[in-house]
Amino acid sequence: MAATSTNKQPLLVDRVLHYVVDLNTAAVAAIDVAGTNTALLIVDGTQLDGAIIEDIYSISRGTSQETINLYLSTAPDYLRPNEGKFIGQFKSATTAGTVTTMG
Repeated sequence: MAATSTNKQPLLVDRVLHYVVDLNTAAVAAIDVAGTNTALLIVDGTQLDGAIIEDIYSISRGTSQETINLYLSTAPDYLRPNEGKFIGQFKSATTAGTVTTMG
């Protein structure tokens, strides 16, 4: 494949990542990962070449505002204290059906 004039390879996107995850049972006691948690894996990039995450959003299902913490981890099965790195958080809406995005 030919490189561009700045000697960089073009970015090829071969499929869209769009996952729906129910976070009703997901919980981490604090921002720092410690002990047992029920965090859920959303995108497993441990076996792939990589991914570009363009948008992360929440659709509220109730009237209680919840905090959604985001982590990067090298483990594909469980969020471990020595492998999970906190990268940000955002809050869900307080009106059912309302979309909130990170950023």
